[in-house]
Amino acid sequence: PRSNYGLEPLCAIYNRSCLPTIKYAISQGELSVFQLFKQLKVHQIPPEEWQPLDPTGYAFLNLNTLEDYRLAQNLEIQESFDSQQHVSHL
Repeated sequence: PRSNYGLEPLCAIYNRSCLPTIKYAISQGELSVFQLFKQLKVHQIPPEEWQPLDPTGYAFLNLNTLEDYRLAQNLEIQESFDSQQHVSHL
């Protein structure tokens, strides 16, 4: 998928036919997934196709640190609060 920030290779589906190319890249010390895209047939999924399933784009949040995790928790709490406020105004 492609988000507003670019390609999201960790949320992708890879065919088994990609495996030899991936193994070769790793054996050569090339660890960038983005470099693989130059060698593989890639089908990008634009935002308008995935946004109906994930309007916030939370599926692409990076949770590399404890701070990232806490920020994600705050987003979830805020979203829950916003939806409760919406219901209470109906």
